[in-house]
Amino acid sequence: QEQLDQLANENGNLPELELRDIEKLHLHSGAVKETLRVHNAIHSIMRLVKRPLPVPGTPWTVPPGHAVLASPGVSANSEEYFPNPTKWDPHRWDNRGIEEDDESEMVDYGYGRMSRGTKSAYLPFGGGRHRCIGEKFAYLNLEVITAVMVRSFRFKNINGKEGVPDTDYSTMFSRPLEPAEICWERRAVEGA
Repeated sequence: QEQLDQLANENGNLPELELRDIEKLHLHSGAVKETLRVHNAIHSIMRLVKRPLPVPGTPWTVPPGHAVLASPGVSANSEEYFPNPTKWDPHRWDNRGIEEDDESEMVDYGYGRMSRGTKSAYLPFGGGRHRCIGEKFAYLNLEVITAVMVRSFRFKNINGKEGVPDTDYSTMFSRPLEPAEICWERRAVEGA
């Protein structure tokens, strides 16, 4: 519906999708971000400790050579950072950006300037020095692909199933637990 509201011409037809059109689809962008928040692609981020790492608020220090593990899903499902975190709500992104460190925290690791870290609890692409260099490209791809799919097809669950499949965490990258089946139907093309 957002594409019809934002992009359709005076006859109600959708033009070919262009980059500038994606920037007008705020709800669509929120749906992509919210889906990545609720269904994390990477469930664990491990780092090797290089020098003694004090654990804030405790007497403990992680010694060099040990690994630490962070799970973006923990903060993404925390009431502290996301009110009503188990509810899928693409509108939570309407007036909320992804918090970055200030300009003084910008650094170039050899593939363009980016923040040294992030203040955000939203980490679908990691953070800091090892943050995914393809993050912006991934968002663009996800937004374009889903926009084209939504304008071209109607989707529904099969056999009266409700919701989405549970998540399979058995590999490094999370994916839907099988079977993950849907039914689709091509939308009618205007003017055909």
